[in-house]
Amino acid sequence: MQIPVVAVVLPPEKDEIQNLEIVTSVDVIGSMSYEEDISWASSNEILGQNLVLVDNQTWESRPEPPLNSDGEVQSHVTYSEDTQANMGAISYRKTSEVDTEALAGAQYNVWNERLITFSGIDAGTLLSSEDMAMYNVGTCIIPTLSICPFCACCDCPVNPAFCSRVETGSDLDMSKVTAYLAGGFRNVNEMGDSTVWPPVPSIDGAALAKYTVQVTEMGQGEPSLGSVSTYLKVHESDSASPCPNPGVDPSRDMMQNLEISELRSIKGAINLFEYQMNFESKMMGNGC
Repeated sequence: MQIPVVAVVLPPEKDEIQNLEIVTSVDVIGSMSYEEDISWASSNEILGQNLVLVDNQTWESRPEPPLNSDGEVQSHVTYSEDTQANMGAISYRKTSEVDTEALAGAQYNVWNERLITFSGIDAGTLLSSEDMAMYNVGTCIIPTLSICPFCACCDCPVNPAFCSRVETGSDLDMSKVTAYLAGGFRNVNEMGDSTVWPPVPSIDGAALAKYTVQVTEMGQGEPSLGSVSTYLKVHESDSASPCPNPGVDPSRDMMQNLEISELRSIKGAINLFEYQMNFESKMMGNGC
């Protein structure tokens, strides 16, 4: 499924860059427990409050919400995993990465990749749930810049208000399984212009989400046994550019509303279950 989405602008990277990578490898006969939670929020302004210049000389802190009406974008990302492998032969490999730098192309700031093989002993089972979400929002009107020169003549260098949410995940309940699961988000752009307040974000990178679930045979003629389910929820709300009413709640100037919801599941002797989701949301051409 391909869906045109043209409004998301991501917040820029910060002066402080963090990079974290965790690699986990387990081979055991018995039981294993693994839990992980990631929560990351960023803005081109300040999280939880608005810093506003009053009388051209005094900075004043105001409560949030709403976002700064002079142009603010925020991105919120969450990820969680809960895996319980009880009484079985377990092989578990996981790589978790978080990189707060603005990455080029189809690279992901948050990435989790797992390879699981489990064979239960007697009534042994593997229960594993994974959930990930990205929520991007921006006020109206947001000045934006393109680093490339092709939009330098643009008469309307603003982006409309937007509200974008994508959620996806999976559940495994298996007595025997070979599974590969991977997913991540791109949620940071390069800085557009840091000499003004709020800093002007760049539109040169897209918000990306990717999720893959693949369950295959344990071996030739030996299927995985149990149940697998995956879900996807997408909600996009966009205003117009230029905004008809810059001072009005964006929901009252909504020009596009898109909602997608799906759930798929399979249960039994599984030779192949494969699910792939790719999401891209980007402001095109800076309104040119």
